[in-house]
Amino acid sequence: MLRLGILQRRNKKHCFKTLTSSISPNPHTFPPGVFAGVLAYTWNDENFTFAGYTWLGIWFSISVAEIVWIKKVIQSVDMTNWERSFYQNAMAVPLMIALALLSGETNVAAASIADVRAWPPIAASCLAGIGLSYFSFALCEAVSATTFTVIGNVCKVLSILANVLLANQHSSE
Repeated sequence: MLRLGILQRRNKKHCFKTLTSSISPNPHTFPPGVFAGVLAYTWNDENFTFAGYTWLGIWFSISVAEIVWIKKVIQSVDMTNWERSFYQNAMAVPLMIALALLSGETNVAAASIADVRAWPPIAASCLAGIGLSYFSFALCEAVSATTFTVIGNVCKVLSILANVLLANQHSSE
């Protein structure tokens, strides 16, 4: 029974590899194609400002460097996804405390913690955050940096769509 499962998994991987290799474009044509698309969009943008596209370029450069660096760290540092998630969240705690102190959010946090009715949503939010962190590292480990970025952007679009459909009074137009 176990051997049959292993063979089925190997066959699925082989079929997927064969399918993707037959439809994948040449990787050297992809960046120029994206660049051409960006130029075409920019050329037709009615609200074009140099400053806006400069900030977009800076953001894009940082985003690419970040995901490539994270992928390299994941491949070179021997840790489990739970350890990665723990360290990422542990490193964020001092920064979040500093931001809470600077913005005056400590009063709001204290009031929320004092209200017992707020505990279930706070706990659910914490569990969701831990889950997102863990599965983000698991996904980043399993796929390429490009695939990870595309999946992340699709999730953002789906989140915006869900917000517009379910809670449109909170979204801007």
